[in-house]
Amino acid sequence: MIHAATLVHDDVIDDSDLRRHVSTVHRRWNTETSVLFGDYLFSRAFHLAATTGDAEACRLIGRATNRTCEGELNQIGARLEQSVSERDYFRVVQGKTAQLFSVSCRLGARAGGASERLQSQLSLFGGRLGIAFQIADDVLDLTETQESTGKDSANDLANHRMTLPILRALRLGSAEERERIRGLLFSADASDQRVLRESGVLQRGIESAQQSCERFAERAVRCLRQFPDSEERRLLELVAGYSAHRSE
Repeated sequence: MIHAATLVHDDVIDDSDLRRHVSTVHRRWNTETSVLFGDYLFSRAFHLAATTGDAEACRLIGRATNRTCEGELNQIGARLEQSVSERDYFRVVQGKTAQLFSVSCRLGARAGGASERLQSQLSLFGGRLGIAFQIADDVLDLTETQESTGKDSANDLANHRMTLPILRALRLGSAEERERIRGLLFSADASDQRVLRESGVLQRGIESAQQSCERFAERAVRCLRQFPDSEERRLLELVAGYSAHRSE
């Protein structure tokens, strides 16, 4: 529910038209409705958490939500900064995406009666899974169409975001290519963004980012080695694999 709330608000921030193959809330109705609906989902989630009587669970959910909002604020602040580094990127991802994955896994383990050690391992699994998921999302934004993903394509380019594929392209490109990438990325002309999307140096950046995505998924799976072989463990391993190789 908290994740859904963040998506509703994200779509307003990005002025997106589609989410999961249907019109976004603010397109279907209006911005005011979208903001209030996202707020309602947040408050409803916290109300449900409070009814469990588990104060620690409420604290964990609150902390993760705070960090998610901080990550989004950091991303907005970096939107027009041309000096964004990979460290800055991962700081945003750690807050914006990894926190919710991490707390979800920890709370599942907590509800199942797992020890603190195993809760921590699943929390680490979730955090690494979240990073892999976000990198994959950034790759898909550049490689897939609106029809396949069910949401706006090239949205990061339209919003001038320095995602990992872009950062890797800047790192791998020549001085001339780096200057061209920056000029195209920060252009308001949609045709310039198409040129960037189809450039060879960006393709190299995409490949490098995808490799990092797969490494984070593998690191997530390694966190599960302390758990006995079981159907549940195999399902989590499949989730990690899917997150790194998904097409939508």
